[in-house]
Amino acid sequence: MCRDPMRKHGRTASGSQRWRCTACNLTTTAPRAVPPARTEQATLGEFIAWATSKGTQADQPGGARAFRRRTAWCWRVPVPRPPVTGEVHAQIFIDGLHLAGGWTLLVARSTAHVIAWQWAAGESAAAYTALLQDLAPPDLVTTDGAGGALKALRELWPRTPVQRCLIHVHRDTVRDLTLHPRTTQGRALLGLSRKLLTITTTDQAAHWLTALNDYATEYRTWLNQRTTDQDDPATAAATGRKWWYTHPRTRRAHRRLERLAKQGTLFAYLTGPAGEPRHTPLERTTNPVEAINAQVRATLRHHRGAGPDHQAAIIDWTLARLTEQPPTPTQALKAWDQDGRRPAARLPTRKTRTNARPHPAGWGHHTHPRGGPVDAQGLGRTHPLTPTRRLQQHIHAYKPTSPYGRKNAPQVTMHGSLKPHHLDRGAPSYPRLVNTPALVNTPADMLTRLLVC
Repeated sequence: MCRDPMRKHGRTASGSQRWRCTACNLTTTAPRAVPPARTEQATLGEFIAWATSKGTQADQPGGARAFRRRTAWCWRVPVPRPPVTGEVHAQIFIDGLHLAGGWTLLVARSTAHVIAWQWAAGESAAAYTALLQDLAPPDLVTTDGAGGALKALRELWPRTPVQRCLIHVHRDTVRDLTLHPRTTQGRALLGLSRKLLTITTTDQAAHWLTALNDYATEYRTWLNQRTTDQDDPATAAATGRKWWYTHPRTRRAHRRLERLAKQGTLFAYLTGPAGEPRHTPLERTTNPVEAINAQVRATLRHHRGAGPDHQAAIIDWTLARLTEQPPTPTQALKAWDQDGRRPAARLPTRKTRTNARPHPAGWGHHTHPRGGPVDAQGLGRTHPLTPTRRLQQHIHAYKPTSPYGRKNAPQVTMHGSLKPHHLDRGAPSYPRLVNTPALVNTPADMLTRLLVC
């Protein structure tokens, strides 16, 4: 060939692309050589499209097996995290998603995009600190009230107002009072909790706080009622307490609302950083970040069967697609090359449970009558379960009614089933029938016939 440029020249009968040389008019169907970098980018792009979609591996070009072989190396590519821009967001939502295998995914998002995520062993303060330490303090943070999140917010952003998710607050109230409280006080408090979800102005918030204060004034005596051990000796004996509150659930629900109102975390979405009323209230729930969690669950459901590490890669690419500037395959490969192509890893490692209390000497090492140690939890049998003993257990458990009465019922006697020499030889011992009256068509008689056979 003259090595001059070639142009497309239709297709063959089988559908292959035909090329024609512009100088000598020679045609060929040989594909042009593709640089390896372009092949990797295309393969990684295909892998990302599959990981963030509903499609199965069988739907990919070439079938499931060819797709797995072609994209096997893509699992090792780390997912680029969102860059640190220093942007001050009007509101940030944070939440944790507990996954199979003991992992917890912490997600932070603004009103429009995902801005950070962190893998952790639980919703601890250290995990939330790692999630938020690279972000600028926003005007408002909304959380569901996890203890680790609140502690991290106090340490990182002590001057940032915190808004508690009102949906979670109402759910906690319903869990204590139920949807249909039997007492008048419970129904009144449930009504206050429902009104909490309809407040959109500072005047409505002030009226709600006044109503909560009036509720405490009216029912304070009822909430503080106590029951002593003399009034209920059975409960006192079971709990070991001398007194307790008579209405603990209603009291707990009221004290929760009262505490959150004093902390100022119920209506922070209505005011600005300086305390001025907002013309347009901000979001009062964690629904925006819950929507991200729902997408993560849906993606894992579409790719069910993946192992823990593959699930992490699928989640990382899903969250990366939801950022303001999703990384391209070219950017991911470039960052991977700069890092020496080290495989992706999740930090910190998964939490492991260990038993700190030492076991007594010889625990789990006593021998079984049939030989071998008994399992460590004490679930091993203390006697050999021979065929004879199985029949004994079955007969004693059934106890059918006999037409002869209890005294004249057929008697089944077992001989020689537990002799030590039978156990040593390993020879099976079977029951032998003695003094058996005439047989009739009863369940016991049918069992006896089987034993005779």
